[in-house]
Amino acid sequence: MRKPAIKTGRQVQFKDDESRKKQSYIEKMKVKIDSPMGRRQLFFEGMANE
Repeated sequence: MRKPAIKTGRQVQFKDDESRKKQSYIEKMKVKIDSPMGRRQLFFEGMANE
């Protein structure tokens, strides 16, 4: 380093609560599709569209 650090670094904290643990929309879709009801709906709707 050409110049020594003048200030010390700052500490950062992240909350570890329920708001950080929310699932994304893609994760919610995966859970819904992989459920038995979701598989049944995809199968029957897929057959009806063909």
